[in-house]
Amino acid sequence: MRFETKAAGTLLIHSGGSVIDNLVAVYRDVTSYDALPTNLLGCATNNVHDVIPSSVGIPNPVEIPGVNAGQRFLVVADGIQGE
Repeated sequence: MRFETKAAGTLLIHSGGSVIDNLVAVYRDVTSYDALPTNLLGCATNNVHDVIPSSVGIPNPVEIPGVNAGQRFLVVADGIQGE
């Protein structure tokens, strides 16, 4: 999923509510997918059987502070172990 922020602050991405174990990764939106490995901003797993609450009360989030309005990001999510 590609999106652009509308306001400055902390970007918070999570998969709370998912019923399968999953991985979520957040990247800077770049012109070449070959550059994605060097633009990874954060990732998290959501093991539905072993949830770790964060400081904001959301299980296993990706938190990216200092985001400006108009920044573009890519979010990738996938099931773990064939889910």
